[in-house]
Amino acid sequence: MNSFGDRATRAVSSMQWAAWADALGWISELTSPENLRRRTKGRPLLEPFAWQRQIGGRSGVRVDLPAGCYSDDTQLRLATARAITSHGFDVEAFSRIELPVWQSYALGGGRATKAAAAAMSKHNANWAANFYKNWEHAGGNGVAMRIQPHVYAATDPISLDHLDDVIKNGVVTHGHPNALVGAVLHAVALTFSLAEGIPPQPEYWSVILDSTRHAFIAFERCPELAGYWRPRWEATVGEKLGRAWNNTIDSAEHLFQTALPAYDAMRRARDREEAADGYEKLVSALELDNAAIRGSGLSTSVAAIVLSSAFPDNPAQAALLAAARLDTDTDTIATMAAAIVAAANPRDLVSPVLDADYIADEARRLTRIATRQASVDFAYPDLLYWVPPKSGLDSVGTIDEELVLAGLGWLSPRGETYDARSARWRWMKTSFGATMLVKYRANLPALPQNNHPAGARTTATAETEMLAGHLLPDGATTNDEGALFPRPTRNSREPRANDTVDSRRILDWLAVQGYDDTSVGYALRRVIESGTPTQLSELLNGLRHALRSRPTDRELQ
Repeated sequence: MNSFGDRATRAVSSMQWAAWADALGWISELTSPENLRRRTKGRPLLEPFAWQRQIGGRSGVRVDLPAGCYSDDTQLRLATARAITSHGFDVEAFSRIELPVWQSYALGGGRATKAAAAAMSKHNANWAANFYKNWEHAGGNGVAMRIQPHVYAATDPISLDHLDDVIKNGVVTHGHPNALVGAVLHAVALTFSLAEGIPPQPEYWSVILDSTRHAFIAFERCPELAGYWRPRWEATVGEKLGRAWNNTIDSAEHLFQTALPAYDAMRRARDREEAADGYEKLVSALELDNAAIRGSGLSTSVAAIVLSSAFPDNPAQAALLAAARLDTDTDTIATMAAAIVAAANPRDLVSPVLDADYIADEARRLTRIATRQASVDFAYPDLLYWVPPKSGLDSVGTIDEELVLAGLGWLSPRGETYDARSARWRWMKTSFGATMLVKYRANLPALPQNNHPAGARTTATAETEMLAGHLLPDGATTNDEGALFPRPTRNSREPRANDTVDSRRILDWLAVQGYDDTSVGYALRRVIESGTPTQLSELLNGLRHALRSRPTDRELQ
C-alpha cells in the first residue's frame, strides 16, 4: 500500500464500488415488494438500472433516474472529498458551502442531515456549534456513509490521526454517540481493509473497537470540540461524553458478539440462497428491520463490517445481499460494505455507475494527498464574503445568463425539465464533473458575486487537467528534489475583485459571527496569508478594541 499506484487502485475501487452499491440499494430502499416490482418492472435487482422515482415529496415530480444513479450517500461522500485539501480537511468549506448547497440537489437524506444543512444556511452558523433542534438525538448513519474520503486521504493510516477529521465531519450534522462511534468504527474498518488487504475478520473486531475507543481523544485535542461542542453536549444531555462514548463502544461489542452466528452462517454458505439465509440471521440479530432503530449509525456500521468480513472477496455479492433485504437501510449497508471489500480486493465494476470517471479522479486526488504528491484542491469562494443560500432553491442562479450552482460550479442542462408548483428540476452536468438533479426557481436571479464559483468553467476535473501530459511517476512528491511542478496553493484560482484584504469589512464580519474562536482564527489566517503587516496590525488593534469593549459574562448576569 506504500506505492501510489497500489493505493490509488484500492481507493478508486472502493469509491466506485461504494457508489455502485449505493445506486443498487437505493432502488430497494424503504419500499414495499409491490412498489419494488414497479420500480424494477419485474426484473431481478442485480445491477443499478434506470428507474423512476418521486422527488420532492407529494408536491414534487416523478423523474427518470439514469442507470447507476447514486443517492445522498455518495453525494455527501463526494462533498466530503472536495473539502479535503492538501492542507487537510476544510471543515468550514464543508459545513458552510457544501452542506447548504447540497439541499439543491439532494437525492434522499436523513432528517438530521437535512436539519443540519438548513441550520448551516444561517449567516452566523458555526460547524462546531450547529445545535439545531434535537441535534443531540441524531444517531443515524448519515455520518458513517460519507466519511470514507478521510481514509483515502490519510497520510499515515496506521496512526489513525484522520479519525479527528471523521469526528469533526460528524459533529456538523449529528450529536448522538451512535452516529459518531458508528462513523469512527467504519473508518477504522476501512483503514484496516485498505492497509491489510482484507476486511477485518472476527479475531480483529476487538482491535477495531479499541481503536474506536481511543479516538475519543479528538474531543480533548481539537479546540473547537473541547471548547464548544463537548461542553454543550454534556450540558444538554446531562452526562459525561466520555462515559457515553465508552458505553456505545460496549454496545458495539455486544452487537458483534450477537452477530457472530450470522457471520459463521454466511461464511459457510455454498450458494446464494444459503448466503441470503445467513444475511437474514444478521438482520434479525442486529434488528436491522426494526423501524424504531433502522438506520442507526452504530448497527449499520456493525452490519457492514460483518457483511464485508463474511464476503471479503466480492463487493457485488455483499451489496446484492444488502440491497435484496427490504425493510432495512439497503443502500447504506450496501455502500459501506462494498467500500470495505473493494478496498481490500480491487476489481472492475460489473456494470456502469453514474460519474464513474469523476469518482475515480477524486479517489486518485485523495491518494495524491495521502502520498504527498502534487494535487489540485477544489476551489471554494472566500468564506469571509460567502453568504449561505437561505434554501436549496436559492443555490442556483445565473452569471451572464449562464446557470451556476452557488460556490461550486457552472451547470450544463441535460434532458427534460420537470415542473412542479414551487420549483423545477433538471439534470445538470457540473463544471467539476458531477451529475446532479438540480432544483431551482422558474425565474432565476443573478447570483451574488460573493457566491460565484471559484473554479474554472471547464467540465474537466482539476485532477484530469493537472495530469494531462504531466503524469507523476510512482514515488515522486512535491517534497522531492526536482519535483515536476510545485504544490498548488489552496484554492488556487484567478484573482478576483473581492480578494483584497479589507480589515474593516473583516471586523464587521467578525461582529456578525459573535467573535467566536473559529471565526477569529479564520480571519487571522486569511489576513496573515493574503494581507500586509499593516493590515494585520489594523485587524489586531480593531479586534482588541472590540473584544475589550464587550460586556463580560458576569456583567451580563
